Amino acid sequence: MSLFESQDSNGLVSLADVIVGKEISAISELDLEDIINIMIRGGWPETLNVKGQNKYKIAKEYVESLINEEIQSVDGTVRDKIKMGAVLKSISRNVSTVTNKKTIYNDVINIFSTEISRPTVDDYLLTLEKLFVLEYVPATNLNLRSSTQIRTTSKLQLVDPSIAIAALGLKSNDLLNDLNFTGFLFENLCYRDLKIYADSINAELFYYRDNKDFEIDYILRTENGKWGAIEVKLGAKQIDEAAQHLIKFKNKVDLNKSGEPIFLMVLTGSKLSYVREDGVYVVSIGNLKN
Repeated sequence: MSLFESQDSNGLVSLADVIVGKEISAISELDLEDIINIMIRGGWPETLNVKGQNKYKIAKEYVESLINEEIQSVDGTVRDKIKMGAVLKSISRNVSTVTNKKTIYNDVINIFSTEISRPTVDDYLLTLEKLFVLEYVPATNLNLRSSTQIRTTSKLQLVDPSIAIAALGLKSNDLLNDLNFTGFLFENLCYRDLKIYADSINAELFYYRDNKDFEIDYILRTENGKWGAIEVKLGAKQIDEAAQHLIKFKNKVDLNKSGEPIFLMVLTGSKLSYVREDGVYVVSIGNLKN
């Protein structure tokens, strides 16, 4: 479920309204601790029917079931639980980043001290994809003004941030004490919701990163070929920099070929949603709906 479906977002800002350029103004009820607890809980529909602390156990139970049972049921192939657990932990460490299979392989060998072959890593990644646990965000093909080379490696995302948290055995204090990593988990949360909302209007999500490591978190492309750019930032202090980054990106794009962006948006964990004087939308994830 998205935050709107789980009733954590009040839905006062519609992605569809942003796309057509409407004015927005809203306040989210979520604070940092709320967002962290929501990420630990996850968007599992079962959590709506579970009271108290037990709702935070559902993601852990799902990860245990995934490793112990579901990986065997995909095609009848017997797979090693320890190796699959190490692969899932590596994905979780690298969530919301442009990470290749070699990095996953090196993580499993060097960080989690598990012997594994490259073909096995390939098989386990494909298995997680078949189980709709692992998703790849493709690189955009927007036309640029310069001849800058665009990276084509996909960005890794999980279907829900609670999987990464459960796989790594993290608690709320761990996330509060490492806001840098929590920012990647927050991006995973935002990707989950953006994907749900984009699918509802037949739009697609991409990302941009060039060979100079200039990156835009997400490019949304509508079914009629229009596009908008999104930067994800957990805290309010990052909004100004993110907005300037989006404007800089717009200046990199050949607008004669790709057209003007229909919106530039900073999607954030802060409380306020509004339109800046430079035209950049600032949207709280606690306000967003499709």
